[in-house]
Amino acid sequence: MTAAWHLEVTVTGKQAHAAMPETGIDALEAATAILGALYAHRAGLSQTRSKTPGIVSPTLNVGLIKGGINTNVVPDRIVFRIDRRMIPEENPAA
Repeated sequence: MTAAWHLEVTVTGKQAHAAMPETGIDALEAATAILGALYAHRAGLSQTRSKTPGIVSPTLNVGLIKGGINTNVVPDRIVFRIDRRMIPEENPAA
């Protein structure tokens, strides 16, 4: 049996005008680091193979990203959603 996890991640920062970005905290910059780590982890998931016919390996997908209010504003909030499919050989509690 496989399991699917749907997760929503919210990254918060501090809004600022683009003319003075140093007065804010860029949530998108922070989210980019998190996404980079997730995609690096995803690359390793393909190394794990299931013994169950029809199931190949675990998957991870970032399917939705929302954030920012305007081009001239440092974004203070980024939300993204993850779909993580597990294979029978994985332990969901771990």
